[in-house]
Amino acid sequence: MLKLLESHFLIKEDDNNQGSVVDTETSPLDDEKTKDKKRKNRKKGDQELQSNRDDYAAIDIHNINLIYIKRKLAEDLLNDTESFHSKIVGAFVRIRISGANPNKDLYRLVQVTGTTTGVQYAVSKKKTDIMLEILNLNKAESVSINTISNQDFT
Repeated sequence: MLKLLESHFLIKEDDNNQGSVVDTETSPLDDEKTKDKKRKNRKKGDQELQSNRDDYAAIDIHNINLIYIKRKLAEDLLNDTESFHSKIVGAFVRIRISGANPNKDLYRLVQVTGTTTGVQYAVSKKKTDIMLEILNLNKAESVSINTISNQDFT
């Protein structure tokens, strides 16, 4: 989740590092620090920097609920299959994952990256063949709408 939200975080650049002299005789430990610093600078350069904190949305329950789709809403969106893809792609859904403790349900919030068609299955009183393509820990998966949680995000 943090990787998906990383581009929305405010990054403060340190102006003291610009124009500094680099020592040519460095220890292996210093070399590792330099490599880490270059990686961080490369990541910072890839993102557009903004200085106003008011330009960013807070990560709270209200804002998550604006982009979070429950199973009931996904079922309602199935009524209009032509626009289903455009409405659900980019949204977040909550899926149940198997954990070490079978008595406790674990959930993960994942982003919908697309839709595909598969084997027909029943969703409530409807039948559909639409599967959701999700990004689950950098791994693309196809899941049915039945696997989406219907609980409110807390």
